[in-house]
Amino acid sequence: MLLSKFKNYFTNNILFESRSQWFFIFALLLFLMTHLCYISVFNSQQNPNKKILPFALLLFGFGGTIFMLLKNNLGALLMPVTVYIWVILMMALFSYKRHGAVSRKSFYAVFIGALLFIISNTLLALDKFYKPMPLAQLFMMAAYAAAQFLIVKGILLSKT
Repeated sequence: MLLSKFKNYFTNNILFESRSQWFFIFALLLFLMTHLCYISVFNSQQNPNKKILPFALLLFGFGGTIFMLLKNNLGALLMPVTVYIWVILMMALFSYKRHGAVSRKSFYAVFIGALLFIISNTLLALDKFYKPMPLAQLFMMAAYAAAQFLIVKGILLSKT
């Protein structure tokens, strides 16, 4: 009976936890690739004269604050989450650099979408690694869906 309890604990807790961590890393990699693709598209549409320092300081200040809240609870995910935070912030920065190079509608759709992506990911990270929040997943998915819609819509608007 003791052996059975140990087996149940091992399969339910240790294997599930490690599997969920691998699923999390896999999902993180997929989103990372998406953001890198967005960065590539946004880079091809940038305004080389756009001043970015004030926005970059604000953006990376926000990212640093979130990182400081999360870092002690990340464990083995410290490096992947750190890279992901940096890339998503760069995606938002590249979306900002489109200002003046594309139409207003295209710029604002993509820029607001990028900010919503950060909000979605911030909710996910805080809920998972800092403190569970009521309705976090609902707001996270709503922000994520709106972000994807706006980014794709904005990119399509830049083509017309």
